[in-house]
Amino acid sequence: MPTLSSIIHRVSQFIPQQIKSESWDIKSAESPFAYTLPENYDELPENLKPYYKLRSIIKSTKIFVLNNVFLYNDGIVFKNFKFFIPSLPEEWLIDHVKYTILIKQWFAKKKFVDEEQVALIFDQWSSANYYHWIIDSLPRLLLLRDNFPKCKILLPYPIPAYILKTTTLLGFEEFIPVKNQEVTYFKNLILVQHTSPPKFHSSIMIRRLRQELLSSLSITAGDKSKRLYISRSKQTVRRLLNEDDILPILKSNNFEIITFEGMPFEDQVRMIIASKLIVSTHGANLTNILFAYPGTTVVEMHNKNTDNFLYFRLCTNLNLKYYSIPCEASQYIDNDGDLEVNVEYFENVLTRAIANCV
Repeated sequence: MPTLSSIIHRVSQFIPQQIKSESWDIKSAESPFAYTLPENYDELPENLKPYYKLRSIIKSTKIFVLNNVFLYNDGIVFKNFKFFIPSLPEEWLIDHVKYTILIKQWFAKKKFVDEEQVALIFDQWSSANYYHWIIDSLPRLLLLRDNFPKCKILLPYPIPAYILKTTTLLGFEEFIPVKNQEVTYFKNLILVQHTSPPKFHSSIMIRRLRQELLSSLSITAGDKSKRLYISRSKQTVRRLLNEDDILPILKSNNFEIITFEGMPFEDQVRMIIASKLIVSTHGANLTNILFAYPGTTVVEMHNKNTDNFLYFRLCTNLNLKYYSIPCEASQYIDNDGDLEVNVEYFENVLTRAIANCV
């Protein structure tokens, strides 16, 4: 039996009119980036090697100005029976959106915003994920500032401390909260397109973001001598199941064992820029390598069955040395599966990474 969402979806397919917008390019396209291969590339599994050579064309970035549109709390823009595709983190997600959202513009209680300059730079991923906020949304915020520096910014409510902090660091001070399950009508809405495809980065914007955040924080590096292990033991996904087996190895090599949960944003940045060797499992903790100085070494443990190599690409964009440690996973292809590392191989890679830190 068809669901209400599927019925609305079918209706929308028979309505050809798209959401109209004014748009223009605000950043030029970039040539495909030539990635530096992992330091231990030659010994990695053959099925993984092609992913380290993937390149992506970074297209020009547009800014859109829309009139008389609605926004759902997770950053989805819609009007009548159409979604505005650039408001989604990936176009394929349109097939997974609940089309019942569309009828909320007629039947749900709405908030009305009639100000001239209000901007959206978050989506359903970046509204609740540290990596996607820092790496996806903040480059959009920089481009917004280039074009509409006095704009009010829409932020997910309650506003996480790191979102509020980084938004203010980049010069914005006026915010409009978007609450859960809330539908908001906008007379005018500004939306900045993503600056790169998922899992890739605009090297220009990533380097600019790093420079601007560090400049705003005014944090100095010190002697950059730390060896840092960032644990995910307080997380519910992508934990290292045999972490206790590698902790003695890390401690004997003078690693500082930390978690970022509950640590203020500025302190996280200080820890990273004072480090010359950073070890962690795949996850948002590694987002902070954005602040590492060129030449810093990063060792990432990750699911050997997935191709989510965004931290490798972030490393090479920032001129960081990178080692890959493929791990067994509790779930074969699920990126959220817990991991188990080969302790002998871990120690082998760690020894070489330490020797390579000069």
